[in-house]
Amino acid sequence: MTKPVLAIDIDEVLFPFAAEFRQFCDGRDRVERSLEQLVDYDFDLWAGSAAESLELVHAFSRLDHRLVAPLDQARETLAELRGQYRLVIVTSRDSEFEARTVAWLEHHLPGLCDDVIMAGNRHTGRSYRSKLEVCRELGAALLVDDQLHYVQEVARQGVPAVLFGDYPWNQMAELPMGVRRARNWAEVRRLLAGERVHG
Repeated sequence: MTKPVLAIDIDEVLFPFAAEFRQFCDGRDRVERSLEQLVDYDFDLWAGSAAESLELVHAFSRLDHRLVAPLDQARETLAELRGQYRLVIVTSRDSEFEARTVAWLEHHLPGLCDDVIMAGNRHTGRSYRSKLEVCRELGAALLVDDQLHYVQEVARQGVPAVLFGDYPWNQMAELPMGVRRARNWAEVRRLLAGERVHG
């Protein structure tokens, strides 16, 4: 029997992008900023304009991040869920960073992910597909993502979602139907372990 597809975001779900990016930027201009200020997840805190912000994000994304550990319990939880699901990474990272992304995944989560899909980012002007479109193509049974707009979009179209993390940029008084919150991988495990989501 075919396993249902669990679509998993990478940044802030597996990889601590904002925390690492903050260190990268604070080291450049020696001005410390709190992640609590990052309520829109646009990184303009560290740049004077959207273009400069994108340039900084790209400079950071070109680095070798293999020394950066995944979020706590991600590896163990994916290893458990792999028995029930086909695990597919669905990221809005640009395809330019595919080699770096795959290298990080293979270093820290070897053999756990069945596929990596670089959907692209609409802000770059390059090739882009929405996560809803990708989830539909995959026949995804569930999306795990830290961004409100992604989980809302897929849930409205009948794809259940887990809103990951308790971040300043993903606060919402009441979650929409079809969306559950998991603050960390331990909570994802409690939500999904033993549960079979049918696609």
